[in-house]
Amino acid sequence: MMNNRWLIFLLFLFSSNTGIAQAIVYSLKVEILITSEQTKAASNIDLIINGTRQTTDPQGMIYLTLNSSVQSIRVDSPDEGDYVLAESSRGGMINLPANPQAITTILLRNPNNKEKAFRELNTFYKNNNIERKQIDSLKNVNYAKYEEIIRMQDSIYRELTSHYKISETDLRNASEIMDGRDRYFQSVSFSLQGFLNEAKDIRDAFKKLIEFSLENPKAFKLLDSTIRAYNDYYLLLNNNRDEYERAIENYWKSFELAMGFHNTVDFALNDVHRANIIPLNTTIIQKANEYISETNKKQKKELKSQLQSNLDLILPVLDNDLGILDDKIQSCIAKLSASKNLFPD
Repeated sequence: MMNNRWLIFLLFLFSSNTGIAQAIVYSLKVEILITSEQTKAASNIDLIINGTRQTTDPQGMIYLTLNSSVQSIRVDSPDEGDYVLAESSRGGMINLPANPQAITTILLRNPNNKEKAFRELNTFYKNNNIERKQIDSLKNVNYAKYEEIIRMQDSIYRELTSHYKISETDLRNASEIMDGRDRYFQSVSFSLQGFLNEAKDIRDAFKKLIEFSLENPKAFKLLDSTIRAYNDYYLLLNNNRDEYERAIENYWKSFELAMGFHNTVDFALNDVHRANIIPLNTTIIQKANEYISETNKKQKKELKSQLQSNLDLILPVLDNDLGILDDKIQSCIAKLSASKNLFPD
């Protein structure tokens, strides 16, 4: 049987391990704006926090248990909710206080008429199983169905604009902006994340090149397929970068977000691609081909040593830059996501 003294000592070691993240309870105070200066507790109101629905208690409080490594939360109001996030809490990421005992306030307000109309418009599309982005493509496939949907859509626009006393132009423009955000958020996220994943695969494939026998055809087949997959995502990002940047500025109405995307892509294509991956492609593959063709054992050994030396120079830099790029991409995607569902002014 283990001595109790040692058992206590082991338990102390595990409990004092600083690498183990602690659970912390944060207090969120949710209030509804009555006037510009007055608020009331948001009792029994639903919010979406980090993708999960949370409900306030009768005092308007939400107690959130989080890992100590979490520094911010994403807050959204549900589509079917009676309130939207106020200007001072305009969605997205909210930084948590350094002191967990401090209370974080989240302000809600009543939606304006344009926001109410847009919500009802979304409900119309959902109830009729209509994908707005697919309406135009239906025109060449089933024109009768396309005409039917257009008639229904025109009718709901007339009804909503009349009921809420807003212009049809404003409602259609807002709808176009929200559709554009949905469409380009998916494209931008897919391109950035795909480039990052394939660049990491390139790094891993070159690391394994020396670990495997260079005479093994499987090593080069793996490298060849990895390079081709990477090239596809490189071209996707490089060929569409200007379009994506314009779309972010136009649909998110934010020069700051557009520049954030621009800087992220610039780092991906210059620091990662040109400065690291191209040298891997040229220097290492050239040396590898020389190694395969060489028949002299002494010369082959020297070439393998050169290969390893070149990899030792390039791969640590690539590792570091991929870590930086990962942070930049996650930040860029998070900022776009945070304001994607905020109704345009």
